[in-house]
Amino acid sequence: MTATRISFALAALLGLTACAGTIPAPMEIAPPEPAPEATAPALVPMLPDDLSLAMEYCRVLTIENEIVDFTRADAKPTFETRMIVAEAPRTDAEKERGMRHRVDPHPRSAMAFEFEGDHNPALWMSQTPASLDMVFISAEGAAFYVEASTTPFSEQFLTPEEPDPVATHVLEVPAGGADMLGITPGFTRIEVGPPRPCNAFFALS
Repeated sequence: MTATRISFALAALLGLTACAGTIPAPMEIAPPEPAPEATAPALVPMLPDDLSLAMEYCRVLTIENEIVDFTRADAKPTFETRMIVAEAPRTDAEKERGMRHRVDPHPRSAMAFEFEGDHNPALWMSQTPASLDMVFISAEGAAFYVEASTTPFSEQFLTPEEPDPVATHVLEVPAGGADMLGITPGFTRIEVGPPRPCNAFFALS
């Protein structure tokens, strides 16, 4: 009986050893690669060639455009973000002056007006020799209306056709500038930053 038990014990031990030999070595798992750091879009200067006409204050505008390929049913939207620095009229006199007397503004010049009230602002082109694009922006940041390629010197009031939503800001750029910035009503959001001295961004002396 003892010999038999020893034989079974040896067989069991050999079997365990054989089983242990079939266990694969643990797999080496490479650590995940770190996610690439998101880079903030560069600020794009938007000032007139004649800096003597520039306002004292500027604003940073962050423009996010949703891009959709409507030719593909399964296409997922992508987003493009850019930041610009625009002049910011603050006083009534500055708002009235606006883009007036700028005969040939730089294609990348821009001005961001702020408005208060429960109705849309009405703008006009009196004494303004250059055609403009006017982008109306709601309090939620939606670019919901564009008055494109305005008529120089026109005294017709320009305002969205519908009373809602109400614009709290209007971005003015030279005609064609809205397209250059990719602004499309319904697909563009614009975050308007607080006014800061323009010399924080540019040397105006």
